[in-house]
Amino acid sequence: MVADALHRDFPYYNNVNLDPRTLGFQAGLVSFLQFTTSARIDMWAGHLNQAMVLDGAEPPLIFAGPESNLGEYEFTKTRRNQDIMVIACIPKYPRVRGFQEIQDNPRLTVIYQGMDDNLIHYMDVDRYTKGSDGFGYQNVFVNTHRLQPGDPISKDTILVTSPIHKDGLYCFGTNATIAYMTMEDTIEDAMLVSQSFADKATTTEIHQKTIIIDANQHPINIYGDPNEVKFLPDIGECVGADGVLAAFRPISADTFISDTMREALNTRHDMHDDIYYAKPGAQIIDLDFVVARNVKVPRFLYTQVDKYTTAITEYYQQIVNAYNLNHATNKHKLSDGFHNLVNRAIQRLLAAGVAVHLPNGVQKKSKIKMIAKNKRPVDFMQVTITYMSKRRCANGFKLSGRDGHKGVISRIIPDADMPVDDYGFRADIVIDPSSVFARMTMGPLYEPAINRTSEFVRRRVVAEYNQEPHLAWETLLDYYNDINPNYAALIKRIMTTDSYISSHIENCIKHGIALHIPPGLNTINLDLIQKLRSKWGVMMSPVTFTQRDMDNNLIGTFRTKKPVCIGSKYIVVLCKLPDPSSPGVAHISQYNTPMKTPPADRIKHPIRQSPIRLGEDEGRIGIMDLEDAAEWVRLMCLQANSPKGVEAVCEALLTEAFPTRINRINLTNAELLNSNTIVLLFRHLLATAGLATTTHGPYPQQSLKEKLDVPLF
Repeated sequence: MVADALHRDFPYYNNVNLDPRTLGFQAGLVSFLQFTTSARIDMWAGHLNQAMVLDGAEPPLIFAGPESNLGEYEFTKTRRNQDIMVIACIPKYPRVRGFQEIQDNPRLTVIYQGMDDNLIHYMDVDRYTKGSDGFGYQNVFVNTHRLQPGDPISKDTILVTSPIHKDGLYCFGTNATIAYMTMEDTIEDAMLVSQSFADKATTTEIHQKTIIIDANQHPINIYGDPNEVKFLPDIGECVGADGVLAAFRPISADTFISDTMREALNTRHDMHDDIYYAKPGAQIIDLDFVVARNVKVPRFLYTQVDKYTTAITEYYQQIVNAYNLNHATNKHKLSDGFHNLVNRAIQRLLAAGVAVHLPNGVQKKSKIKMIAKNKRPVDFMQVTITYMSKRRCANGFKLSGRDGHKGVISRIIPDADMPVDDYGFRADIVIDPSSVFARMTMGPLYEPAINRTSEFVRRRVVAEYNQEPHLAWETLLDYYNDINPNYAALIKRIMTTDSYISSHIENCIKHGIALHIPPGLNTINLDLIQKLRSKWGVMMSPVTFTQRDMDNNLIGTFRTKKPVCIGSKYIVVLCKLPDPSSPGVAHISQYNTPMKTPPADRIKHPIRQSPIRLGEDEGRIGIMDLEDAAEWVRLMCLQANSPKGVEAVCEALLTEAFPTRINRINLTNAELLNSNTIVLLFRHLLATAGLATTTHGPYPQQSLKEKLDVPLF
């Protein structure tokens, strides 16, 4: 209510030093704008677009004003520009006779008439929102009970939001206590964070994988039982702990009988079957099957597919029925969007061999073929699986404040090991203090200092509220007036009843004191910080913390010599996430050089198949850094460019008694050079033009003086 009144009664730039017309929307979210450089504000504008939806999202303790409006710009398919009248609501997988109902329908298609343009439109009310692969969130349904045929719905009625709308505010980050300290984990932009903060920074990841199933592959009954074949988890179910999403058995003439017996198809053969992996425990949120027409397969193997294809056929049939009903009754004109939906429904029905009844007759035959992920017609079957899981915050995650300061998590440690002062303030994040001065922006220091004061005031309010509630109210108003007199006046004008006042005080006690500090507020300066410390008894002390080595062995507990100010700061988690993988020799090209894994094969392995390759920059740096380039060229041959060298390295790693002590691979430089595929390709290209090369330096093609003392690593 305070946020709404704030926006209504006076603009967020009241009592500021800067011209509000020069402030962009992103800058309007920066409370300490006057202490932040333009370069950092520009950086923050980019960070805001990268902020992820957090499980522990909460409103900022210091808010600028436009936070309540920020959520109006989030992406949703249900936004409308006119009042509507609902005509039909069709779930993606309707209930079909003879099959068990599909729970957790991923989508509801709402067909409606626009009250202004009188056209027939549609919108999809999705259970989830998916961004680029690996990003997304589960939607929150609001007012979806209004979606009934014949019901009018105003254009301002919200139907779907992200899960971070709380108390009228769009919570794009979370509050975290900050300690500016020099530690081994806080060099440069590295940040040390607590486990509790990492838990609050948990996000949702949504992935989509497509499997093209061949006719000579039989599905393995991983998720079913002897009475029901299920080679995939159903919608709402989860991937097993082993991460196996699905498995298929290639059928050969020699083993056809034994491989295709029902008992045999209940057991997975890891060394023989085609296995597809997903994140263990991930929840399936959508399945899309595309089946070629007139496919003949053992029906007991694909009853699960029949359930979804029959339901999706009914979905498209109901869309066509809605079109026919409109044509037979009102004959309203169709919007371009709904017209495309009807055409798509007709095509999907015809491609499945279903006769389509239309006002101008019946269409039975069509040469329409469904196109698979590889842009070829579906010869047998294709399934697209969408699954959702939780992404835990980890080393390498990138964080940012509203002042444009950013950093990377270097380590996550238990809360008990984080710095704590004598007044119970425990840090969630430790940041190098020199980073603030190096960027010449003092805003990051004001925010935790004022929020620390707010915590001391909150503790006084707790004591006063238990004895004399009116004193607690006067304390809050006095504190508001110290920070922002306009805010204090607004709070006093709004809170006119005892119930409002009690509710406000209890909210401050439970969640912390929220302060309105618009950009450029002229009361904020160093004198105010000193005044607040003196007036409200803000104390600081040295902090105590525990350090452990990388193996989690205790080094000791330490205490700083000087006081450290620990206070809260609003933090966002950016979508620039680390992508750790287990690299190894993967697929090779026609020239025997390592190459990226084909997209269709990337989900066939539980780890990333990335070839070990050194890039151009690394190559140049290595050559410049070494006195003799032969050492670097040999290393590159052994790492990637020579299949013979790579094979020898792999064999040594597998067979040596002490694989971490390998000093030499028994291949000569000449052998490595003559099997270097990049060199061979270069020679081949020149040979087509009638040219030849003569290798100079450490690698003459003929009489090669070997450098046997060159180590591998």
